[in-house]
Amino acid sequence: MTPQSDLDLILVTPTSRPFVQRPLEFADLLDIVPRIDILVYTPEELEQLTRDPSPGFWRSVTSTWRRVV
Repeated sequence: MTPQSDLDLILVTPTSRPFVQRPLEFADLLDIVPRIDILVYTPEELEQLTRDPSPGFWRSVTSTWRRVV
């Protein structure tokens, strides 16, 4: 990490909200970690994205992610 780095936080929850509106439900996290990208997926979306990740972001995610419950 560098001073310019941010944190990508992937949250998985059932929701019917459009993808771009989902992070608004968790905006209070920005008070704790201002340099954070909040990505909210449904369980089904995450399964599809990580089933066979292509090179790039999702391959990196699946090789380094840590589950926090």
